[in-house]
Amino acid sequence: MRMMDRYKTPKTLFVLAQANTFGMITLLQFVSGWVFVLTLLAMHGGIALFIVSKKHFLRLGRPIKRHYHLAYAFLALYLPVLGYKLLSRLVGFSQDEELVFVYVMAVTVLAVLAGVLNTIILFRSLAKLPHEES
Repeated sequence: MRMMDRYKTPKTLFVLAQANTFGMITLLQFVSGWVFVLTLLAMHGGIALFIVSKKHFLRLGRPIKRHYHLAYAFLALYLPVLGYKLLSRLVGFSQDEELVFVYVMAVTVLAVLAGVLNTIILFRSLAKLPHEES
């Protein structure tokens, strides 16, 4: 069995976590009611995938911290719009839907591009590391 096969599960989970979490957090900005709740639950499923994949990598003793921190940083870029939407509901002012749309799409494009680059760098760094014999 090839040594790189050891990374197949955590790599797959990492990619699925990014796709799910960024997709759902983007969708959260445009849905309401019970669809919002289902989307929120699905997004948290992506966060759970991040946790599981990270545990797999840590068990293999691989340095992956910076790759996860970068993914978390891009998730944090959605917080201002979530705060804006929450504040508009609490205070009662109307939201600028065009502003929300442009901001969310810009963050999503940036997050997807950064996520792809982050994943490529992670996979390359794993390929360069020496492998222990098991």
